[in-house]
Amino acid sequence: MPVTDGLKAFFQSSLNMQSDVLFSLEQDPLTRQDGYVTVDASVGLKEVGNRFHVTLFVRNLFDEEYATSIFRDAFFGNAASPNNLDHYLPKEANRYFGASVRVSF
Repeated sequence: MPVTDGLKAFFQSSLNMQSDVLFSLEQDPLTRQDGYVTVDASVGLKEVGNRFHVTLFVRNLFDEEYATSIFRDAFFGNAASPNNLDHYLPKEANRYFGASVRVSF
């Protein structure tokens, strides 16, 4: 949308949905993760001639934590602690903010 004769503002968002996941081929119910939804958003300004963009963004707006893998710990799992699980959390599993600037010559 126009802000001035030479400047436009823009807004962008995305919604990503993931259904329930069972990470174990053996159908281990302890490796099940509930479905989740993540939302990303950005707002910015750009010159009408597309020579520069300034963007502020947020990833995982509602801070929805999720794993990319859940598995039994082979090193620490034993008869005394059979349900010892590990998981991997990606950077995107936490909300974070940032900015970007793009200039074309």
